[in-house]
Amino acid sequence: GGGGGGQGGAGGGEQRLGGGGEQQPAGGWQLAIAMLREAEDVANVHCFSVAMRACERAGRWQEAYELLDWMGRLGVSPNAHTYAAAVGAHAASARWREALSLLERMGTEGVRADGHVATAALVACGRAGECQAALDLLTRRMPQMGIAVSAFHLHAVLRACAGAGEWRDALRLLRHAINSEVSLDSTFIELGLDVCARAGAWKLALRLLRLLTSAGMPLNERMRCSAIAAMGRGGEWQLALRLLSSSRDVACHNAALSALRRAGQLDAAEALLRRMHESGPAPDTVTGRIAQQLRATARRHRQPSSSSGEAVDCARRGSSG
Repeated sequence: GGGGGGQGGAGGGEQRLGGGGEQQPAGGWQLAIAMLREAEDVANVHCFSVAMRACERAGRWQEAYELLDWMGRLGVSPNAHTYAAAVGAHAASARWREALSLLERMGTEGVRADGHVATAALVACGRAGECQAALDLLTRRMPQMGIAVSAFHLHAVLRACAGAGEWRDALRLLRHAINSEVSLDSTFIELGLDVCARAGAWKLALRLLRLLTSAGMPLNERMRCSAIAAMGRGGEWQLALRLLSSSRDVACHNAALSALRRAGQLDAAEALLRRMHESGPAPDTVTGRIAQQLRATARRHRQPSSSSGEAVDCARRGSSG
């Protein structure tokens, strides 16, 4: 890892910093590095950390890595704040391998990692869609480093797994989170319900809804729609209708219509469609597509199959004979 930073030939990393790449107005990370170069003889870890945070804000991961090498040549030891900013700069560009290598480097140098560093590394994995790497960091490496897991950490890993389409791992993480002692927030629960909707995990969706209620957090319409979709994909159309009862959101109604169509509850679906036309919410294009699917399904149900038609013909021929 490391993005190629730090092997100094003539000139060293401090000479390369700020050079190359696109030209930007002086200021921000470039100004911070220029000031650091001017004060190199007296620069301490605080000075480098300030420059590192400027690189983090600009997402300049290569410069962040080279700053660490520069510190090593000067004999300045980075601390947890320096490393947190360096990992954060890598996270902004989804450089997850380099971010994780910095965690290893911290351990080698005897710098204790904290929650901020772990968060930045998890964000890097999340933005890259690296579910397995994020799960390993959360469940194995963070406990080894003595870092307490927070709802934010869980959310970052769940987003990584969802972004990679790793639904089995995402559901496993959801179960782990629900059974843990971490206080889950509404942001995590909303994403969790979306995962349940895509995977048809209706029982897990119910557990998340109970957590939401017990914590006194409101159920927003996005959460409701996801929960209805989870019930529908799990064949629990009665639960889907119960969740819909107090909603005026068209997306939630569409999710309920899809649940009824999947379950073959055509009469209930037609009744819900009539109610939408009469008292709202007003149907949209998605409602129209679902209505077409319902009509096609109804026509198929009304038409006798070819085998039943042949049986009728045989019966008629037998009676006439």
